[in-house]
Amino acid sequence: MQLTPMRTTQRHRVRWRGRLSRAGSVLPAILTLSIACERVPATGEPHGWPSGTVLTLNGVPITQEDVDEVAGWYAMLEPQFALPHLRRLAVSNVIFPKWAARSAEPDRRREAEAAAHAALDGCRAGSLPAEPVLRASDGNWRELDLTIWRAALDTEAGAWTDLIESPGCFHVARVDERRAGRTPRETTFVLSVLDFPYLDATKGIAALDEAIDRSRLEFIDPAWHDVVPALWQHRLRGESP
Repeated sequence: MQLTPMRTTQRHRVRWRGRLSRAGSVLPAILTLSIACERVPATGEPHGWPSGTVLTLNGVPITQEDVDEVAGWYAMLEPQFALPHLRRLAVSNVIFPKWAARSAEPDRRREAEAAAHAALDGCRAGSLPAEPVLRASDGNWRELDLTIWRAALDTEAGAWTDLIESPGCFHVARVDERRAGRTPRETTFVLSVLDFPYLDATKGIAALDEAIDRSRLEFIDPAWHDVVPALWQHRLRGESP
């Protein structure tokens, strides 16, 4: 399934996919102000959670800063959206899938991350690895993974991005061509990408769905019951809708 940014859920399963561009590395002023005004106390600190923790997934903290960083990406695409909706998009399409994948295969994730770092160092030194095979990727934020598209926005043409992590996979990408649009959502790229998956690639999206279905959500800040969509609360064994 493919994410339609105007919706946060589709039936009981939620789809995630997206991308970003470079023209918007700074959050719109209104969003920044809104986020600043809505900061909440770090309610998790007495329990040992990092400052700003609002949720945990499988016991791993999710901070308001984690969510608002991704909400800022969506604000570049849909500046008319209010902050609560931007946060719903962020947790539904990026945060929950990524955190679930990380918890599912921690050892394989560490191996994939190390391999991706080594490949990135080699690529920047002018030496491509024999494996994985470099793949071409061309498109806008809908056609490229949101996290890859966002990294490409901050990278000059001809250069390699920093290490990228999407749900279940690390990526190293070279920006071969940037086609700037009038707005960030209209910016497209031609990329060369190396993929380092750490979920079972033979299962495809099913591996990520399984990781999500095994995950448990906990609310550290009760106010975030109003942010997390009811279907996600149910799927992650939070409150029933």
